[in-house]
Amino acid sequence: MGESANKRLAGAIGRSVASVTVSAVPLIRRDVRQYLLSTLLIAVGFAVTVGIRVQLFSYHSGDMNDCLLRWCDSIKETGLVQALKSGSIDYNVPYIYFLWLVTELPFDRVWVIKSLSILCDYGCALAAGLIVWRIHRSALRAAAAAFALLIAPTVVFNGAFWGQSDMVYTAPLIAAIAAALGKRHATAAVFFGLAIAVKLQAVFLLPLIGVWVLRKEFPWRPLLLMPLVFLLCLVPAWIAGCSLVDLLAIYPRQTNHATELTSNAPSIFVFLPNNAEWFGTFGLWFAVAAIFLVSLACICTRIRTTASLTIRQAATFACLAPFLLPRMHERYVFLGDVLCVLYAFIRPKHFWVALLVIGASFASYFKFLFGSLPVPLSIASLMLGTACVFLVFDLLRSMYPSAFGVDVSGAPRLEGPARWRVN
Repeated sequence: MGESANKRLAGAIGRSVASVTVSAVPLIRRDVRQYLLSTLLIAVGFAVTVGIRVQLFSYHSGDMNDCLLRWCDSIKETGLVQALKSGSIDYNVPYIYFLWLVTELPFDRVWVIKSLSILCDYGCALAAGLIVWRIHRSALRAAAAAFALLIAPTVVFNGAFWGQSDMVYTAPLIAAIAAALGKRHATAAVFFGLAIAVKLQAVFLLPLIGVWVLRKEFPWRPLLLMPLVFLLCLVPAWIAGCSLVDLLAIYPRQTNHATELTSNAPSIFVFLPNNAEWFGTFGLWFAVAAIFLVSLACICTRIRTTASLTIRQAATFACLAPFLLPRMHERYVFLGDVLCVLYAFIRPKHFWVALLVIGASFASYFKFLFGSLPVPLSIASLMLGTACVFLVFDLLRSMYPSAFGVDVSGAPRLEGPARWRVN
């Protein structure tokens, strides 16, 4: 009896192993095929995107000649300390440190300046791929998202062609979101602080941080690292002899430079008279009120926060702010461009939103770069405005499904303190 029972047990185990093996083989093949395809896409995408950027390196924009290279000459002639004290360079000090490094390196200055933005392109693509992988658990889709980001027209033209630094603050913001979704709160706070130290436009995502904290999805203590990182970036300039008050006043001074309600930006002010006295302050408070209401809706929802919902919230804030705020430049939609690429991979049925946002942003570049617009700026503003309206609608429908007649039977409801979910 004992020997017979052992044989039956061995036979059952053998059949189970065979059954598991037969069912597992297709899954293994699928995963191997997916990873091979994603690896191929990464290799081809890297070669193609680098090739595109190298072809654009030789172009010198007006900003490159009149600002960046002139600032480098000033730093070389007077030294870094005097350049910092003079306040003649219209950037916060971390980028001034970089321009000083540009003058010290034995390479072509234009290539070095553009190389920083391009390195940040690839860092941002990596962070974006990680976010998409976290949501879909698909290496192929993550690689496709990274590649799509790298070939987005505004991403290519902003750094490799124009030589601008918008990706230098956008990449840390996307990395911060990726870190926050992975519950690496201190890392996320450091990246947020670094982004704000590089450019003021990083504050477009401050409402998202407020939503996280008030919904208890992000502890408040790590947020103390944000101002700490910002201040640490100022310390070398302060030690060199610059006034700390003057260093802290750089961003307030920047906000006073623009006199036009819109500087080629596809914003709502395209449709209003260019009267900053009448519409400047009103437009500012109207934008603050609109963003506050969207933030309040994000805080009060009982739907559990997911990574997908977080990206929709971030894309909404990043597009709504430059569309509604006065005195915006064409490049200030850049963060929205990047987040809408992620939005397209999270909401593939609504990929047209990314096309509208990137199309409107890219069209606004032409006036400065080439002296003419492919479409009237009013059309570009309508494109961005339409995208903003839909982003808000889609966000509200996701957070308040019953109010929009959406079936809520499968929706992950919030019970007690909010918690991150993967999807």
